[in-house]
This record gives sequence, structure tokens and C-alpha cells, in this order.
Amino acid sequence: MKTTRSMLMVVMTMAVMIGSASAALITGTTIQSATTGLNADMGPEKAINGVGLPGDIPALSGSHLQNYAANWWTGWSSAVTDWQITVDLEDNFALDTIHVWNYREGGTLNNRGLRNVEIYVSPDEDENNLVKLNTNGSGTQDNGSGDFLFPVAPGTSEYLGFDLDTSGVTNASLLDNARLVRLDGGPDNHDGGSTWGGLAEIQFGGGDPVTGGGPSPVDIPVPNGSFEDLYKPGTTIAGKVAIGGWTQGVGPDCPIDSGQYEFDDSTTGTAADIAGWIGADRDGWIAEGGTYGRDQTTGNLQGSIGRQSDAPDGVQYYLSNGGGWGNPAGGLIVSDAPLAAVENGTYTLSMWANGAANPIVLDLLADGVVVTPTSSVDPTLSGEWQEFSRTYDPASLAGLIGQDLTIQLGLGREAEGSQSHFDSVSLSFTASAVPEPSTFVLAALGLLGLGLVARRRKQR
Repeated sequence: MKTTRSMLMVVMTMAVMIGSASAALITGTTIQSATTGLNADMGPEKAINGVGLPGDIPALSGSHLQNYAANWWTGWSSAVTDWQITVDLEDNFALDTIHVWNYREGGTLNNRGLRNVEIYVSPDEDENNLVKLNTNGSGTQDNGSGDFLFPVAPGTSEYLGFDLDTSGVTNASLLDNARLVRLDGGPDNHDGGSTWGGLAEIQFGGGDPVTGGGPSPVDIPVPNGSFEDLYKPGTTIAGKVAIGGWTQGVGPDCPIDSGQYEFDDSTTGTAADIAGWIGADRDGWIAEGGTYGRDQTTGNLQGSIGRQSDAPDGVQYYLSNGGGWGNPAGGLIVSDAPLAAVENGTYTLSMWANGAANPIVLDLLADGVVVTPTSSVDPTLSGEWQEFSRTYDPASLAGLIGQDLTIQLGLGREAEGSQSHFDSVSLSFTASAVPEPSTFVLAALGLLGLGLVARRRKQR
């Protein structure tokens, strides 16, 4: 028994040592992108190269020099309307330390440091996959509005910086597999909200890189996400809405509203099967008065598939009028079948839209219930096609594993404005990384196994 206990103690000790060793400085970081520095002496590389720390060497501790040339600073140019800095860790890490030294020049000039800061993380090199860390107000640097508040650097001779407190981050699992880290503050810094700011240094500590750079996003097919697929009723003969025309909604046996359908067998018609989508929230649609006296039996006749202007993905798109054009009920559609079952990972939902009617709706549903996204991108609607997106991390999907996923989109109820268009709907999934067991732990377990075998032989 003593032998077994001794071996267990060895394994536990080794595991503790390995855990401690993993909290190490991440070296070789680079700048992926950033707001340009004031001059060559104050470029964004100054924020990560260790200049100003003891020996001008990157570290997770130490006092930072009080000198303008040891900082990154965007400058006071009127062209700087916001700022950001994105650091590439050059591999995937489980981050356990983010140490920050705010802008450090001395006296009131220290007020040039960063203040309200949004932090984004991506598991790969694609900045489009950056997801914002959200805070609940319980962390030391939480600003009470979901982001971080960086304290101004003191004017004392010694400045040790601070470890970023992530205890209030509600989606901290993003830090388990990080490749890019972005600090973004918009037009905000310590000096009265002036449109410039700076940083002395930011360094990162973490565990061993995730083998292979972490899982890659996988596209989940969205049937008729481009709204190009329609068929002669009851057949597989494809077709299109005639140029300038539009339909009454989506789904099977969908009537034309203006113009006609043109099929690949050189025939035309007034009805078509529009694949992939059916009407959503029929009761809500009816409660708002429906659409221009259309049949309300199925709820499928909300909005239209149109071919009246350019589309980003093919020649057709989904559209809906708003209250400004006599349709306050808007138009909502939903996937006509499950797209996938919820798994442990991160989902990104995207579509392109333009127009002048609101509210824009883009939802991921789990068993028919709207899932609250971790973050959203909702540009101001205009005549230009723009991408709208939603990101859902494992925390936002907690308790939903195995449920059926569908997509709901369109123009919401109590719609205002004239008309909006929707196209190019996509959904991707990135599995949560499962770090490989440490070689040292495996070796220790092997030693324990050998010890147990030897002990059994001795007992015999």
C-alpha cells in the first residue's frame, strides 16, 4: 500500500509541476494589425517587444520605464477616429495570464493610456472569427458595461502593471484556445475621450500550444441559403423568378405575385416549390394584419423571393416590405428542416442585407427556441449589401447539446420603413479544442502502472 501511495504522490507532484510550468510567457508574438503609431518611435510593435521592461526583454512582470519612446501611441492626428491592436500569438494557447502596462510617459501624459477596452479572441488567424469577451461586472477591471476598464498608469518611479482579471468573463472558454487577441477601444482613452490612445506593453502567458493549431471551422450546409433554388411544382425541374418579378412568400406551391416563373424546360408558370424555407411565427404575422390580404392558412406567404436588383449570391434574394409600404407585419421565414444537432463548440451565423426597413432578424434556433448570441454584428442598414452575423460560444449553448438547429430571418413584427433584402445565409461550426494529454502525465501514469504490476508480482 505504501508503494502505491508513493507512486500516486509522484504522479500528483508531477501533475502540479506541469500545471505550474504551463503558466509561462508566450514568446515570439507579432502584430497582426493595428492603428498606426504616431511615428517610428511609437509603433504598435512597442506594445509587445519588451522595450521599457528590465533589459528591454518581454516578461510577465517587472517595472516599465517612464519614457514616451517605450510606448505604442496612435498620436493626436484627426484621422484617428478609433483605435485597435491585434496580437498574433503565432500558435494556439490556453491563455491564463494577460499582463498589461498602460501608457507610461509621466505626469498627466499618462492619461493618454487606454480606458474602456473591448477584448476579442480568435482561435485562428482570421480576424473575421474574433469574438468579444463579455464581462458581468464582478472582475477587478470590469467597467460595468460588459467590457474592461484599464487603470491609468501611476506617475511613480515604479510601475508593475496589472494582470487582467478575467474572473467576470462570461465566455472565458474562448481563452482556452486563442491565436489572435485584439484590444479595441473606439474613440476612447483616459484623457477626456480624445480620439487617440496608447499602451506601454501587453504580454501573454499560457499553456502548451494546442496541437495542430486547433480545430478549423466547418461549414454547415444551409439549404437554399442563396434563395436560388426553386422548382416546377412536384418536380426537380429548376427555375427562376422572371426579371423584375417577385413571389408571395416561400415553401411548396408558392404563388407568383408579380411576373412569372421561368423553368429550365422552357415553360413558365404561376406557382413553384421554393426549397429550404417556410413561414415563421404565423400567429404573430396574422396578429399584425398579415400581408396585403395574402392567404394566411400556412403562414408561408410572408415576404417574397425577388429578382429586381443585384444580389450578392446569385440573382435572387428574400425581401420584405415594412410599415412604410403598408406591411407592419414584416416577413419572417425559418428553415424547413433541422440543419444539425447542437454540439460543443462555437457557431457563427451570417447573412447579407440591404434596404431601409427594420427590425432585421437573424436568429439561430435550438428546438425552435431563439438562442441568445455571445456577440452580434449589426451594421447600420443602407442601400449597400452588408454582412450581419451572430456568434454562439459553448457558454451560450449550455444545456442545448443534441437539440435541432434551424435559422430564422427576415423583417420583424411592427416593421418600419420601406423594404429590406436578405441573401447569402451561412452557418459554420468550430469544435471546442480538447488538449492532448501531457507526455509527462502519460509517462507518470505508465510508471504508476509498472509499480502496481511489480507490487502484484511481489505479493505472489
